[in-house]
Amino acid sequence: MVGVDSPTSHILKLSPTIKVRMKRREYPNKEFFRGIYDYSDGCLFHHKNHNKRNLAGKRAGRIQRAGYKEYRQVKTGGVYYYEHVVIWIMHNGPVDDDLVIDHINGCGLDNRIENLRVVSILENNRNKRRSNRGSASGFTGVTF
Repeated sequence: MVGVDSPTSHILKLSPTIKVRMKRREYPNKEFFRGIYDYSDGCLFHHKNHNKRNLAGKRAGRIQRAGYKEYRQVKTGGVYYYEHVVIWIMHNGPVDDDLVIDHINGCGLDNRIENLRVVSILENNRNKRRSNRGSASGFTGVTF
């Protein structure tokens, strides 16, 4: 039994069914991103007045694989941010902590503003591509 003065008394023991969500990364505001990037047809380009002249006007970011999906990320101040979130912030402002940005057509590299929408985490998880292994019905939540 763990006592009050025991060295392990500060450890929080969670049930295996309880999941703790990590705090989401803080994103700067739209004015910050607009001062660094220019948006054109789903792409971010380094601002023409970029402090590194060799980057001015060039496509920003890299492609990062996340599981079965690929997303573009841009680096600002040594921190990587998802390009689709930056584009949403540049057009619409910040996203609440309980919401995420979803690609309507499911393509993580298609960051046109008309292809992005704000949805709950639950709704976004329903859009995930599912494996055919172990899924007899092919429907969410249906098992037998």
